Amino acid sequence: MSFILIKSFLTAEDAMSFIARHSLVQADIVATKSDAFGTSISYIADEVGYHSCSTRYGIPAIAHTADSASLALPATVVIDTEEGLQLDATVTWDKAGSDYDAGNPLEQRVLFTGTVTLPSGVTNASNRSLEHDYFVTVKAENLVSVSFIGDSTIEGLHNGTSMDELTSYWIASLANIVTTGTIVSTSVVVDTSVPIEYDPTLLTAQTFTIKVNAVLPVGVTNTNNVSLSRTYTITVDAQESLVSITALSAITDLVNGTPKTEAGLSLNDIPATIVTDGNTTETEEDIVWDVAGCSYDPLVTTEQTFDVTGLVTLPEWVINPEEVSLSVTVSVTVLAVA
Repeated sequence: MSFILIKSFLTAEDAMSFIARHSLVQADIVATKSDAFGTSISYIADEVGYHSCSTRYGIPAIAHTADSASLALPATVVIDTEEGLQLDATVTWDKAGSDYDAGNPLEQRVLFTGTVTLPSGVTNASNRSLEHDYFVTVKAENLVSVSFIGDSTIEGLHNGTSMDELTSYWIASLANIVTTGTIVSTSVVVDTSVPIEYDPTLLTAQTFTIKVNAVLPVGVTNTNNVSLSRTYTITVDAQESLVSITALSAITDLVNGTPKTEAGLSLNDIPATIVTDGNTTETEEDIVWDVAGCSYDPLVTTEQTFDVTGLVTLPEWVINPEEVSLSVTVSVTVLAVA
């Protein structure tokens, strides 16, 4: 690799002396110029001497990333030679040794150490250090996209669902925030500036919308004005009437001497199943059991089969205009002593 250098002298004699000392021949001379201010020559040199790494050209700010290894630091930096040239030189960065905090979404000014590899033809006779420290601005994380978890249409909510129950859907919901540095989950909040046209006291079906906003994490910017909002369409069913209560399966093979309690007789493991005129089957309704009124005696060592009665508690969204009996009975068998 060859370099074209320019050298200025006060007199033509000084220029000729320089040419002689450096064994420059006519083929090495690119141009000469003489005027009232002196003489300058442009000549070709096969080597130049490394002087320093230029600090006059700052490294542009770089984007935040999820780890230091992914930071897009420049592949080259500008070096100065003893002859006054400025050249590009490749640089290897000690990213792991920096104080970069990938978990901090705010803008950071980070110190990086880079080791320069001198270009071909650049010597380092003075053995100057090729390691240099640079302060680099790492930008704050910037929002790229938002993806909301779950469907935007929600159907089949029971009549009488309260506003607190509705908003609890969104308080517990998440959205994925994609930034220039990482992907994080964040909560969503109901946009209270948009009225929710829902009346939980109505017995008829209702369809309405709720607008929610993803919560932008602290320090994350949104210079691209990515939308943080999503509108959900909600359907609350009309009030339903009780049609029937499904018969309960028998409880068998309980160990002799099991306690005469709801837990001991495994009654708390069998919720009621109700059927409504809205074709809804619900299997998690509470039963209040009359354990004390059953004939079971835990002191008897022979096998016992007996009935336990209970009363089903209907949910608020189910009425019982036909006065269907809420009483249920389950057969329980306790084995004899082994």
